[in-house]
Amino acid sequence: MKAAREGDVDAIKLLIAGGADKEAMDNDGWTALMWAADSGRAECIWALVGAGAKVNEGDNYAKNALMYAAEAGNAECLRALVSGGANVSACDSDGQTASWYAACGSHFDCLKALIAAHADVNASRNDGITVLMEASLVGQVDCVKPRIGSKAKIPSKTSNS
Repeated sequence: MKAAREGDVDAIKLLIAGGADKEAMDNDGWTALMWAADSGRAECIWALVGAGAKVNEGDNYAKNALMYAAEAGNAECLRALVSGGANVSACDSDGQTASWYAACGSHFDCLKALIAAHADVNASRNDGITVLMEASLVGQVDCVKPRIGSKAKIPSKTSNS
């Protein structure tokens, strides 16, 4: 985990070759892959994914490496995880997807990459806030504009009269 957090690809390769557990977790449920994603260490993600690390494992709150990459704005890490088979529809215990984290953090490149990977802009958290709503709230409408009219569900105004 420390090697992934610090970007030491050689150490990761040596540890894996020596039989280190690629799925080892700290007390919060973080894996080396999560640390690499959160720290912006795409080269470590490639090494871990290439060695068979599970890209869709979640921490104690079901938050996975893709969500950490999106939250931190690490588009290169996000693309590596998607290439490694990360599920763009997975959600954490609050119902938040990687797209939601990208939208909430105003990470335009991450949100665009997730949409290109077919992430659902209509996905909603447990409280009903959708990725589209969150993107609009933080000024990221351009990220989802191509989806408006084709797939996005835009609530219609209702009249009280």
